[in-house]
Amino acid sequence: MRGWKLSAIYRQIFLMLFVVAFPRLWAVPPSITPGDTVFVTAEDPRINYYGRFDFSTPAKPRFNWSGAIIEAVFPGSIIGMRMVHGNAFYDIEIDGEHDTTISTGTDSIFFFRSDLSPEFHTVRIILRSEDHYTVGTFIGLYITHGKELGEAPARPERKIEFIGDSYTAGYGIESPGRSCSQNQLKQYTNAGLAFAANLTKAFHAQSIILGWSGAGMVRNYGEGAKRSSAPFPAHYDQTLGDAGNGVNWDFTKWEPELVVICLGTNDYSTTPYPDDSMYIGDYHKFIARVLGNYPDAAILCVSTGNSTFETNVKRVVTEETTTLNHPRVCFAPYPQGLSYNGCDGHPSVEDNKKIAAAFVDTIMKNLDWDTTAPLAVTIPAHAKKPRTAGMLSSSLCGSRLQLIAAESIPPGTVISLTNLRGELVDRQEIRADRGCVFSMNRRSKGIYLAGSDRCGWVHVAVMR
Repeated sequence: MRGWKLSAIYRQIFLMLFVVAFPRLWAVPPSITPGDTVFVTAEDPRINYYGRFDFSTPAKPRFNWSGAIIEAVFPGSIIGMRMVHGNAFYDIEIDGEHDTTISTGTDSIFFFRSDLSPEFHTVRIILRSEDHYTVGTFIGLYITHGKELGEAPARPERKIEFIGDSYTAGYGIESPGRSCSQNQLKQYTNAGLAFAANLTKAFHAQSIILGWSGAGMVRNYGEGAKRSSAPFPAHYDQTLGDAGNGVNWDFTKWEPELVVICLGTNDYSTTPYPDDSMYIGDYHKFIARVLGNYPDAAILCVSTGNSTFETNVKRVVTEETTTLNHPRVCFAPYPQGLSYNGCDGHPSVEDNKKIAAAFVDTIMKNLDWDTTAPLAVTIPAHAKKPRTAGMLSSSLCGSRLQLIAAESIPPGTVISLTNLRGELVDRQEIRADRGCVFSMNRRSKGIYLAGSDRCGWVHVAVMR
């Protein structure tokens, strides 16, 4: 379906209401007309999905675990989406940078930008909210009329599954203080800035984030019995949380190399605590269940500081690696010195950066992973296009990437620097002397691409 089918009058009313309701959103720009856009359905194979999605109806995939991501490469200048999801918050990233935050409310059509350059860009739609009782339905993307999506970004090879509670879900981490109303909590919760997302980015991985606030391994937050009827393990198989009507996840579809478990904060939040034997026994059962799904996975068992919690998790890990002969099970505690300045005393955004950094160190030591981008990542489609040889030459001197363009390339031509996932890192113009310089001083190790569709692309390795 192309564009919209709104009359001019209804369209103007829609625009007025939209701008008032969502001032933080790039609302439908007045310059856009129905003929300016083309609709790309959700079942297009050039769209990537990360997280637990129900594809029973391919044109309307459903999801609701926080941290789910929808990703695509598109040519500028217009990008928007059609999404139905009650009252949820999404972060929109364009070319690897946060662009805007939207609240879906009762609307379903959203435009993010209409002023992008005509070259290819990468959009990521990230569910930051946590709500296991409603479901999001993605219907498709709007892009510039007459254009097509680019090839889907290459999927990272590494996979990590995160299992946890509110700390994993990013509960209230963007709050300026610990006191939050329910509306503020919904606004300040952001799985995309929690330690799980940070860890995923650090290892250039893809992930599934399963965070359930208040859930424990045995006992949920504040419940009066030592054992709850539905702690986290009761939800582990669910594709759509408690809104899924029995739709179970197919564990053969996606097998991680690492599973991070952070369950116990709620078990030991208030009395009565579960008996040690209950917690330890159920933890072993859950690890056996995870390894039954992913026999080759490593498991990182995390504690958040409570002494009883930490003692019991350490005992679980010791028994797993000795008696139960699972040498790839290891332990990591939360680092000291966190502010816990988020809603209701949860870790803040800065805390989550520190947590992720501590876990990066543990994983590198135990799994021999590093944070260099894997060289096996597929080169994006835009870098494979035919070009005349010698249009660009490159040299890397210290922290300066120097490009020289052929005489046929006019000054002012824009040259892009991207990573291997096709995400924009920087832009510079060709100077009058045909040179173009990028500073690589703060760039991480890895392979970069520099060029444009007109000039072609050169590959640059930064290995310092």
